[in-house]
Amino acid sequence: MKHTSKIANPLSKNQIRNLGDRLRREIKDNNPPSEESLSHLERYRVSFKESLSDVFNIVSEVSKSVRKDRVVTYRLKKIETILPPKLD
Repeated sequence: MKHTSKIANPLSKNQIRNLGDRLRREIKDNNPPSEESLSHLERYRVSFKESLSDVFNIVSEVSKSVRKDRVVTYRLKKIETILPPKLD
């Protein structure tokens, strides 16, 4: 089953690769990520929201049959946990 994102104007594989290269360059040069880079990263990060929710719902339903007192959670990673802390 192929999932198609409903995000307007999703980033292409090349755009994602270029974003990663740009972020690594900015961090390596001890520069804060540009607003454009952060905006693209946020757009990419949020593009997983629907798929993650779908998987959560499936796991949650299946877990009910295994154990009634189950706790299933999910969240999207925050930008702060995706990018390394600034090195001073």
